Amino acid sequence: MTAAVKDVMALVEETAPSCLAESWDNVGLLVGDEQAPVSTVWLALEVTGPLIEAAAQSGVDMLLTHHPVIFSPIKRVTASDTTGGLVLRLARQGIHALCAHTNLDAAQGGVNDCLAQAVGLREIGPLPGMPCGRMGLLPSPMEPRQAANWIAERLKAPRIRMTQPPLGKVERVALVSGAGGDGLEAAKASGAELFLTGEAKYHEALAAREMGLFLVEAGHDCTENVVLKPWLEHLQMQADRVKLQVAFRLAPLATSPYAQVEPGT
Repeated sequence: MTAAVKDVMALVEETAPSCLAESWDNVGLLVGDEQAPVSTVWLALEVTGPLIEAAAQSGVDMLLTHHPVIFSPIKRVTASDTTGGLVLRLARQGIHALCAHTNLDAAQGGVNDCLAQAVGLREIGPLPGMPCGRMGLLPSPMEPRQAANWIAERLKAPRIRMTQPPLGKVERVALVSGAGGDGLEAAKASGAELFLTGEAKYHEALAAREMGLFLVEAGHDCTENVVLKPWLEHLQMQADRVKLQVAFRLAPLATSPYAQVEPGT
């Protein structure tokens, strides 16, 4: 059966229900036409200019991203505006943009479940007070620096930041993907010894140190891109099950704004 945008929207809603999104978030179809046909969908963390051009050259109909291409309210769509420019480019190329953000963070099997699995946690469960957070145990108690290095290796993170390592070993981990520094209080209250997130603000790192909570920042993208392949596989399986003629693919180029720079260069 030929797929329409609304059919892909239904598959995404099944995996990441929009009711799980935070009230301030902007999820769903952000650019496009629900009735239009779609045959190829690329998954990525965010929409960028180079991604749009690559998708257009490859005949891609839709970009399915974690980060919303339209997040804050906009009053105009012009080429000179960053967000407006992306929207214009999508419209000109006839590419639809669908987003699952905090709903995918919180969903069962979503970003934070994938993150917990990626770093090898066991006894994974919810982080009380944080719908997007998860808790679990490291494979065994580890020295703090050992635990930070373990996380970096598992996530293939090119760099990590951490607060002053505490004395003794750590085992109980709380985590919130992306910019999850607001989960510190919940992590501490839950008895976590290590809090993993993508990035935290300076004052949040100070608070973690005062709490005696070992904070590890592994990079916004490294804590979120772990969901893309499992999500793609699930979406494709569901599409095949209902005989939708649509192909899900990982976007073939990185969207992170950060360059890989070796120390001293």
